Amino acid sequence: MSTQKKIPKIPCIALNVRIVTENDDPLISKIDSIPYIDKTRKYPIKNDRPMICIAQINMDHIFSLLKKKKSSKKIRAYFRQYPQTGIIQFYLPYSEEIRDDGDDIYIRYIKEYDLKKHDIRKEKKLQKIYADYREKHGCLFELPDSRNKKCSIYITNAVYAYDFLNSTMQGHVEWDEDMENMDTEYMDEYDRTYDNTIQLGGFPYHLQADFEFDENDDLMLLSIVNSILGLNIGIKKDNLQSLEFNDLLFDLSY
Repeated sequence: MSTQKKIPKIPCIALNVRIVTENDDPLISKIDSIPYIDKTRKYPIKNDRPMICIAQINMDHIFSLLKKKKSSKKIRAYFRQYPQTGIIQFYLPYSEEIRDDGDDIYIRYIKEYDLKKHDIRKEKKLQKIYADYREKHGCLFELPDSRNKKCSIYITNAVYAYDFLNSTMQGHVEWDEDMENMDTEYMDEYDRTYDNTIQLGGFPYHLQADFEFDENDDLMLLSIVNSILGLNIGIKKDNLQSLEFNDLLFDLSY
């Protein structure tokens, strides 16, 4: 009988992206692009400058992409801990120096949204600010042509997956019934380097900083990892249930 220890695993949603240069869609899930701007709410400001939306996750959009995907009861139960509707927006200050204690990250949850309420005038004012920021700092998610000032990076597909973690290797693979009893020998076939990865849920990706993630108490809201950086944003389960986006787990490593 094998005594090999199984790799810890928890569900995640792996997100795929593509570059678009046509007219921007304010409501879609996207990275490094101007978000949906509700006319009835003030746009986030920090240090007298508009903040930059690094990601917008439209939960209606994501779960509609997943609606016809195969999944286990365990995965479906896990993601019932997340909002099933609404938009989650992630903002960082327009700054070269980002604090690593989570104080610089701002998350806005919009439960109900309407394209008619999108502030087009504000969007036009922000276009130059976002273009200047992209030119100076690049994109969080580097793809061919992603430095193009007129492009947007849309999330266009989502798959249920399991995220695996041990002391030396982390990777995710699309969910399959055979994975329920996966061990380390089987996982050797799925060693991943996490290049250009976006995911919701799963484990945080560890680079340089300590990230005190407890899978029993915490959930990952967003992980972005590529050859340039690793970004982790997590939250306490109780806080997410009450839609209180504070006391965040945050790590941005270049």
